[in-house]
Amino acid sequence: MRTGSTRIRAGAPNSTENEDLRPRRRWATILIQAGAVVRRNPPVAAGTGTSTAEPFVIKLDLINEVVTKTGVTKTKAEMAVETVFESMKKALARGDRIELRGFGVFTVRPRKTGIGRNPRTGAEVNIPPGKAVRFKPGKELQSIE
Repeated sequence: MRTGSTRIRAGAPNSTENEDLRPRRRWATILIQAGAVVRRNPPVAAGTGTSTAEPFVIKLDLINEVVTKTGVTKTKAEMAVETVFESMKKALARGDRIELRGFGVFTVRPRKTGIGRNPRTGAEVNIPPGKAVRFKPGKELQSIE
């Protein structure tokens, strides 16, 4: 039986035995100076069933920060943030390097061809070469404690 974000085990007499069903995802922590709102609703750590205490920032927090800093409307701020992300995606899709002084560098690197195994049959499977986006933080971002 599933209610909200918890799974109720069969025969569980109380809610303390219910396990959390939040999606198990990797969250990138975006560091923002000058008081951005940081969410404290962390995802579940993979395989543990317990939540991690790592804060994270979502796109809405970035939009709200633009609104408070500049005073523009929320729709224009959302359009600005979306435009920045879309232009970054297009540049990375072309294979361009994105360098943001004081923040870091985004690059696209080729991924090697690999050999994997089908877990059901054990047969070898060729993994085609691909591309991976890499991020190298700048000096200012590395010095943040």
